[in-house]
Amino acid sequence: MKHFGSFLFFLLFFMFGSTTPILGLYFTKHLGFGGLESGIILSLAAAGGIIAPTIGLSIADRLISSERLLAVMLFGASTVLFSLSFITDFKIFAPVYFLMALFTSNILPLGNAVIFHHLKDKNKYGRIRLWGTIGWICAAWFFGYLWMNPFFNPHPQLSQAFILGSCASLILGISVLFIKIKRIHKPQVKAKFKGFINKEALSVLRSSKGMRYAAVIFIAACSDKFYMYAAAPYLKASGIKENSVSPFLTLGQLSEIFAMIFLSVIVVKFGYRATIIAGSVFNMIRYAMFILPSGVFIFPGIFCHGLAYTLVFPVITIMVDQLCSEKDRAGVHQIYGMITGGAASIVGNIFCGRVLDHFTNNGVTDFKKFWLIPLTMTLIQVISVFYLIEYKRKSRFFVTQEISET
Repeated sequence: MKHFGSFLFFLLFFMFGSTTPILGLYFTKHLGFGGLESGIILSLAAAGGIIAPTIGLSIADRLISSERLLAVMLFGASTVLFSLSFITDFKIFAPVYFLMALFTSNILPLGNAVIFHHLKDKNKYGRIRLWGTIGWICAAWFFGYLWMNPFFNPHPQLSQAFILGSCASLILGISVLFIKIKRIHKPQVKAKFKGFINKEALSVLRSSKGMRYAAVIFIAACSDKFYMYAAAPYLKASGIKENSVSPFLTLGQLSEIFAMIFLSVIVVKFGYRATIIAGSVFNMIRYAMFILPSGVFIFPGIFCHGLAYTLVFPVITIMVDQLCSEKDRAGVHQIYGMITGGAASIVGNIFCGRVLDHFTNNGVTDFKKFWLIPLTMTLIQVISVFYLIEYKRKSRFFVTQEISET
């Protein structure tokens, strides 16, 4: 499963990496959407990030296996991504993008659940997740310098990123069909279905640790939306050519690869709370560098993105997984997917859109003032980690022994 898991994450993040980095630039400069309109689109998608996992957590590994449900979501995402490449009207684009979110919001939590179902040694998760970062980098460079190159494509358009993502989703959907289903329930599972919400999964969220982990990941995800949306327009405003925006942003993924490789060593040596605090501090440094007057700090700031992401989100994901049993694992990951991709996205994207409009005059955005807002949010993130993530003595074990005691 290790090799297939790496392949799964590679194509999964190749799909996301094809479209996500350029969304802010595509919305504002090509479709002519304002900050609020863009925020509404992304928040509608976030609403899908709440609705879809609600359905998914009620049926995954109960009425249908996580493996087959993941394939269904990938086929649906492929179809909708392809259609988005041809839509330019806001009134049509917004609901179709919402439909896409109904599929894509289930994909990452289900992917995590499938990986953990089949992975015997949880210590290998970081190395497997590393291939997702490599997939994201490959998508950005392939699209920016090959697909958008007139030598290879006589009519390059930014909207074609959705077609590339559609192809990746289709290939991955077909591949997932070949995963052997792991039976974790008895055949009478259908008769035991007693409600729309997986109560076992909700009990994990309602636990003290579950609530504290959810609060931290919510705050971190809200501040991260500012970077995910505004980084591309910021680079374009700083003089970076359009076809180079996505490849330049992959500098953040290069640091993510470095952090993923040494993640287990870092956690063993310094512990979970210290690791997450370090990631939160790198988040602050990222936004601080964007505010500094000299443009030379742009790329060090982007480099900090990978460290800010890896030292927070995968670590909390592993901690959350250790609160699960096999029976409720898919549901728990779906719930936390609803928090990061749903609730946090709604709040973060709407807020980001309003802030962007507030600091934009005659089509020109004052990014120095814009980045002050997420910088303040990251300070709140650091404080929340101090108070909500418990301190533990260091252990020579990484995942299974360390977290099971938290």
